[in-house]
Amino acid sequence: MSSVKTIPRSFMDSARVDGASPWKLFYRIVLPIISPVIIIVAMIRFIDAFKVFDLVFVMTGGGPGNATEVLPTYIYREGIKYFRIGFASSVAVVFIIVMFLISGIFIRLRTIQLNRVE
Repeated sequence: MSSVKTIPRSFMDSARVDGASPWKLFYRIVLPIISPVIIIVAMIRFIDAFKVFDLVFVMTGGGPGNATEVLPTYIYREGIKYFRIGFASSVAVVFIIVMFLISGIFIRLRTIQLNRVE
C-alpha cells in the first residue's frame, strides 16, 4: 500500500486529463510503478511459505494423517523418525535446488523490470 502512495500525483492527474479510465490508470501507471515491489514481496512470501516447519511441527506434527504436512516436516519424518537419511537428504537437496531456481526466476524478473525502467 505504501508503494502506491509514492506514485506522483501529477502522473495520475495527467492521465485523467488525457481521458484515461480507472482501469487504464491502474494498468498503465500504477502497476508498472509498483511492479518491482510486487516482485520482491512475492519472492519473500514464497520463500517464507516453505519455512513453516516449527509452527506445523509444534501444533499438529503434520497430522491428522498427513493433512497439515509440509515438505520440511516430511523431510524430518523420513530422516529422523524412519531413519531414511539418504532419502531425506536427497529430498532436502532437491528442495533447496527448486527454491534456488524459483528465487532465480524472481530475481530475473526483478532485473528485467529494472532494465525496462532505465
